[in-house]
Amino acid sequence: MSASDKNTWYILPARFMLAFIWIMGGSLNLMDMSTPDGPERYRTLLGEVWADGLKIDLSVPSTLYVPDTIPANPIPFARTILKDIVAPNIEIFLLMAPLTELLIGIALLLGFMTRLSTLGAALMNLTILLASGHTHPGILRVNLLMMAVAITLFLSRTGRHFGIDKFLSEKYPNIPLW
Repeated sequence: MSASDKNTWYILPARFMLAFIWIMGGSLNLMDMSTPDGPERYRTLLGEVWADGLKIDLSVPSTLYVPDTIPANPIPFARTILKDIVAPNIEIFLLMAPLTELLIGIALLLGFMTRLSTLGAALMNLTILLASGHTHPGILRVNLLMMAVAITLFLSRTGRHFGIDKFLSEKYPNIPLW
């Protein structure tokens, strides 16, 4: 085992934590979409609230963490995609997004095609940031942190330990996906 492979053991808990977050998020989103009014709530949320913004009547004074306004999406192409592509086809996206989250989480947990999975995780976080990162500082911070962990895992090749990638990398050493 080389010195760089030894150091990837230290980052293994980050892989499991990221896997847990994606599995939990995908499972909760699948449950949410299966409610009778789920698709319509998400159509409104994505097509109107995240794209155009919303004024919220609060019984308490507004703060940074409890704002009285969700601003319109500041990224014009993201606003257009949310309103014109995602909202009209919400049923497809409500199935694709949670399934993708679950696949990323399961692949990270099993250490299967870990580099591809971490790249998918970073792209999913970027998508979430573009769609809703402007709505609350918590969404912005969590997704930036998850993206940083995914990129770190991508660069560290952590799938070579305690996972399927270890066996695949021994059998196919010239394929850089693990």
